[in-house]
Amino acid sequence: MASLSEEVLLVVKKVRQRKQDGTLYLMAERIAWGPEGKDRFTVSHLYADIRCEYWTPPCSI
Repeated sequence: MASLSEEVLLVVKKVRQRKQDGTLYLMAERIAWGPEGKDRFTVSHLYADIRCEYWTPPCSI
């Protein structure tokens, strides 16, 4: 997942992205997300490339 020289600063499990559960990884220079059961990131962005943020509050069931 992360390269050998890349230190993972924070791992957040159970993060949903497009109705799929996965894990969010925060590294020094980028943020990445990978689906459960996979060993690859499907979303990876450098912080320098992020221009805005959007979030939704959790749903109450």
